[in-house]
Amino acid sequence: MPSLGEDLEQLEAGFYVVPEIQRSFVWRNTQIRDLVSSIYDDDPIGGITYWEIPVKVKNEFADLFRPLADELPLENGKYMIIDGQQRLTSLLLVKKGELTIRGKRRRIKLFFNPIEERFELSSRKIRGDPLWFNVTEILNTDVLDLVEKQAKMFDDESVNRNPKVRRKLNELQ
Repeated sequence: MPSLGEDLEQLEAGFYVVPEIQRSFVWRNTQIRDLVSSIYDDDPIGGITYWEIPVKVKNEFADLFRPLADELPLENGKYMIIDGQQRLTSLLLVKKGELTIRGKRRRIKLFFNPIEERFELSSRKIRGDPLWFNVTEILNTDVLDLVEKQAKMFDDESVNRNPKVRRKLNELQ
């Protein structure tokens, strides 16, 4: 079974596709926040069911599949998602920060507080607090660089000096 990091790499590469008859991505950002929080807390999130598409089927019936996001290459599709499209698309959206899905642009600004170990969607209060870090940046940036950037941006070296901040950001990453 692949790790979450390996799943994210495969998602970004476009390995997962959905059948055209399946509904589009419909989760709200609050549901995505709750999913990420559950993963962080090691709570069960349900299984992902997929089918490895035989090459013959992929070649003959390519028009029956679509990528999870418009920017992903359909030709990389290797697995057809039977159950788990909302969860997998949510993870990809958090990793990328924004996606185009069936022509509609979706964005998420999810933040994590390493001291409280809590996730919240963007708000003016959160964006003004040096202890809230953007999850997309955490997943895509070196933690040391991110903490230093945050300390400089808020002119608050206490963020840089707190070992729990780095430790929890590394755990999340």
